[in-house]
Amino acid sequence: MTDFYLDVKTAETFDSLKGLVPFEYGEGGVVGSPGWDVDILGDGQMRVVSWDSEGVPTMESLGGFLINLRSDIPLPESVQEYEVFPETPLRVWA
Repeated sequence: MTDFYLDVKTAETFDSLKGLVPFEYGEGGVVGSPGWDVDILGDGQMRVVSWDSEGVPTMESLGGFLINLRSDIPLPESVQEYEVFPETPLRVWA
């Protein structure tokens, strides 16, 4: 299995990709294509960058519209331009 991390920048951009692999609609309207696990984090995600002396975190916006993918299939050309390589992904597969 290979994990892919995408930042499609906006929800509107993501909407334009729906219906394409790996974002076809499955049973019950779930976004995902056969052979693909799709985890849509969306926008507005924050990351802790530091803690003050009282244990209060300082948060930083990650920006963008984030999506995690997992598959044995190579990443389709239609989404390759959105692939990112975070040092520490916000959320990973268990």
